[in-house]
Amino acid sequence: MKKFALALLPFILTSCYNQERNCNDYKTGKFEFTQEINGKPMKSVFERTENQQIETFNGKTDTASIRWINNCEFV
Repeated sequence: MKKFALALLPFILTSCYNQERNCNDYKTGKFEFTQEINGKPMKSVFERTENQQIETFNGKTDTASIRWINNCEFV
């Protein structure tokens, strides 16, 4: 049992790491998102700049100002 635990230890230690996120590809540009609502696929298209996001869903357009709090998150 002790040999098994020692053999398992390197796998446990190497699997516990923070995965580095690279979100720069999603910071600006035009994107599509498809989701299923009541069994039907619905598509949302949004375009994002450094400080604005314009989203079109179901024929309606919504604009929002955004502020980046880090490379991967905005409010």
